[in-house]
Amino acid sequence: MDHDQKFKHLIQDRFSDLIALFLPDLFNRFDFDQVEWLNKELFTSPPDGEKIQLDLLAKVKSKLPANDTQQALPPELWYVLIFIEIESPTTSLSIKRRMLLYYFLVWFSYGYPVLPIVLFLNLNKNGIHKDHIELNFFEEVVLRLEYTGIGVKGLDAVEYRSKGIPLGYALSILMKQSE
Repeated sequence: MDHDQKFKHLIQDRFSDLIALFLPDLFNRFDFDQVEWLNKELFTSPPDGEKIQLDLLAKVKSKLPANDTQQALPPELWYVLIFIEIESPTTSLSIKRRMLLYYFLVWFSYGYPVLPIVLFLNLNKNGIHKDHIELNFFEEVVLRLEYTGIGVKGLDAVEYRSKGIPLGYALSILMKQSE
């Protein structure tokens, strides 16, 4: 098993830690006892389209409706999808286009509300931030996708170790060492 696969397994094993550490405002909205890891292989145009391999894709039970459509559904049908792309290269130039493509493939394939996250391992991306891609038609914005970026190298190791969450200890080795 290579390092990439080990890291993906770590995130799967400590998924609730990831949300608690980096998206604490969302943590209490999910039932982490009901997480299902979905097939990460999607196709751009079935049956012959390009195969896309996502890093991680979780189906999570939501305690609240995630959008207006879910408000009309009974609570036992409130699920969301969280897809996580792990970026370890030294550049993020292609990630915006990929996030847009991946978002739509996930949404069209499964039909649940989708939360996209990028975990930047080797880029100092100012810690936790919102990023986006916009598609324009002349001056008009016709589509905007926002996603959460987590620039691990931009976070303070001491702060994340002090939270007492095991994944925080593990990732702190990649963070700024301010001691």
